[in-house]
Amino acid sequence: MYEAHAVLQQLRRAQPLGTLGARSGVVDAARGTGRPVVVDLPRPGPEGPGEGSRAVLADADLALLVVPARLRAASAARLLVTAEGTPWSAARLVVRTCPGGLRADDVADVVGCPVVGELPHERAVMGRGERGEPPGAGPRSALGALARQVLEEVVR
Repeated sequence: MYEAHAVLQQLRRAQPLGTLGARSGVVDAARGTGRPVVVDLPRPGPEGPGEGSRAVLADADLALLVVPARLRAASAARLLVTAEGTPWSAARLVVRTCPGGLRADDVADVVGCPVVGELPHERAVMGRGERGEPPGAGPRSALGALARQVLEEVVR
């Protein structure tokens, strides 16, 4: 069983996660333990990823871009990964499936990146969240299975 040592996350409307040096220091310290480190980067604005996101992506062993299985989302992701000088050019995709949406291979074709895995819609996630249970805690959880699949990809 793999265990992520640290998870850094930034809310969309929150202030940036400290200075670039502080963020890099946290990531470096967590990586020093030899365990995987997960960094949830904010969605880039119109000017593209900020300096902090670029620094984290430059050091990443694996960059995942979660893309809903919709044409508009896939098209936006394509713009992100094909922009000049983008740190997302080597990203792989996690396709968040939805009823009536595109297939994962269609999303990969639109974006131009390979798919690592799919995250299907789970109706029970909301109920578990309301009870304070973490997502992916169940042995058959789609999120848990995807996390194991991604971790296998990292250790290759």
